[in-house]
Amino acid sequence: MNLKKIFSFSAVYALLAGLEKAAMLLLLPIITTHLTTFQYGVVSTIVMITSFLASLIALSLHGALFRYYHRYGERIGKVLISTLLIFLISLSFISIVLIIVFGWFYSFSYETELPFTPYWFFISIISASSAIISFTFNVFKITENRNVLVKLSVFKLLLITALIVFFIVGMGLADIGYLWGMSISVTVIAFMSVMNIFIKYGMKFEIRILKKSLTYSLPIVPISISNILSNLIDRFYIIQYLGVASVGVYYLGIQITSIILMIMQAINSAYTPMFFRQVRGELDKMFYFYSELYISVSLLLSVLIYIISSAFINNYLPQEYSDVLKVLPIFFIIATVNSLYVLNTNLLSLRRNLVKVKTYIVTIGLFINISFGWYFTSSLGMLGAALSSLISCLVIVLLFMYFNNRNNNIFYSNYKHLFLLGVNSAVLLMLGYFFSNFALKLFFSLFYSLCFLSYLYINYKKSINEG
Repeated sequence: MNLKKIFSFSAVYALLAGLEKAAMLLLLPIITTHLTTFQYGVVSTIVMITSFLASLIALSLHGALFRYYHRYGERIGKVLISTLLIFLISLSFISIVLIIVFGWFYSFSYETELPFTPYWFFISIISASSAIISFTFNVFKITENRNVLVKLSVFKLLLITALIVFFIVGMGLADIGYLWGMSISVTVIAFMSVMNIFIKYGMKFEIRILKKSLTYSLPIVPISISNILSNLIDRFYIIQYLGVASVGVYYLGIQITSIILMIMQAINSAYTPMFFRQVRGELDKMFYFYSELYISVSLLLSVLIYIISSAFINNYLPQEYSDVLKVLPIFFIIATVNSLYVLNTNLLSLRRNLVKVKTYIVTIGLFINISFGWYFTSSLGMLGAALSSLISCLVIVLLFMYFNNRNNNIFYSNYKHLFLLGVNSAVLLMLGYFFSNFALKLFFSLFYSLCFLSYLYINYKKSINEG
């Protein structure tokens, strides 16, 4: 396995993800100053809706892209890309119309905090454009077209930042300004991405390729939808029991911990094409070392980013947002559990019969989150919602591990991973709930990080010697 190549692509993708999140974090003092917790709650509610709809519109077509591009070869792979993109664009236009019609009917038929004008318009545009951006950026990743990906990602970052500041600060439009900035930005980037792909790969469409792709991607849709619903159900309960303003505080914590998720997804995006090529041949020791490295990066990031973000919240954000510190350690534990989720879901994708198993497992996790979320949120508030999400995520990961060990010849050192996860979770809980002095937190986290890096270095040397 070409570990250097993985590091190279991972570094680029992680840097882009990190820059995007860093920009949003730098915007937080501006956003939280000009938006009340209720207005920020409205924004987070719309983000919640659009993430669900974007996943629904995309129909998990990226799964078929990663599955078949290298199998078809470059020539037919180009037709695969253009076919799927044309189909997705058609779905996006249909979805915009349906969402606007639904928004009009829903807003005038029921009492709602999201009136038709202009929120449902924003929901339709952001959802459709985000689905296209997600797919096209995956095209750039699987074709290893880093130059275009970097240029579009940086331009997207600058455009979103500039427009949000302009509409919120310059125009004084508060939550509406935030949504205008997002809508214009994602529409422009989606158009530029589509044009780049059509210019390079043409506009060929083959129904045979589309049918085969949908045969693979459609069974994955329930998994994607269940995952998103499981991630969103906590915010739904918070709206029900605590109000929209509390969603704004809760969403702040999700924004911060999503830094880890974006970086880990970036690394996985670089690794996935090589993963599918590697498993067809003879596996080397570095294949297994990668899994440990992946988990270790996630664990180390969780501790370091927690220290930075807690200091940031205490010193730079308005006081009404400080309640997020009560749930922040749990959010970071969830982020590290999700890194185990990513590793094991890759293995489950190797066998077609296990795709259904993934669907059942994720559905079980969704029902657990629905059941526990209702009880925990009503009794413990935001902390209860976060704990419910953690329990659901842990159950899903443990079931993934069980079925991987039972049905695949390839499996990771999951017991070791779980042990490392347990140690790291204990460290996060100590930092969040037992240490009050920042200097002590910093010293403890640095000592832990040095010990962890030493352990990782020893394992790396061992893998090299045995490789």
